[in-house]
Amino acid sequence: MRSAQLITFTAMDIDDPRALVPVLCVGLAQRQPARFDEFSMPTRVGARADERLRSGAPLAEVLDYLGIPQSARPVVESVFNGSRSYVEIVAGCHRDGRHSTTEVGMSIVDASEGRVLVSPSRAFDGEWVSTFAPGTPFAIAVAIEQLTAQLPDAGWFAEHRLARDFSNSTLSVQH
Repeated sequence: MRSAQLITFTAMDIDDPRALVPVLCVGLAQRQPARFDEFSMPTRVGARADERLRSGAPLAEVLDYLGIPQSARPVVESVFNGSRSYVEIVAGCHRDGRHSTTEVGMSIVDASEGRVLVSPSRAFDGEWVSTFAPGTPFAIAVAIEQLTAQLPDAGWFAEHRLARDFSNSTLSVQH
């Protein structure tokens, strides 16, 4: 946990991604999951939108440009216009003298309209895509599992798989 200049580390034995959710969300405003239709965009597009907003572009104009679903607009507006608390998470491992961290991270945001999960995935062409979804505990646990699966050891929770990946990159043909 970090607060200003103080960082506190506590050793924990957590073997299930569902048990990690309350730990990661402890410093947030404890909002209920926001209610909106999930949407995705390439990470580079989101970064460009952030630049436009910092340059003074109106939020409504940027939301139109991005094609944000109508059901998600009040949620996104509450994130940008209201008070919010958030946590950004990257995963890392240290094994056999080598240190690795994930290339990207995930975020959990609490705003007046509820909790939002922003999680990464890699598209078929290698580009990173950010998915914005209601921040349910199960969705957060699956995002944690998928984030840690990017590490060289392929994840922290091998004994407690919550989801399966049936994408072409993980399937093999049996003859």
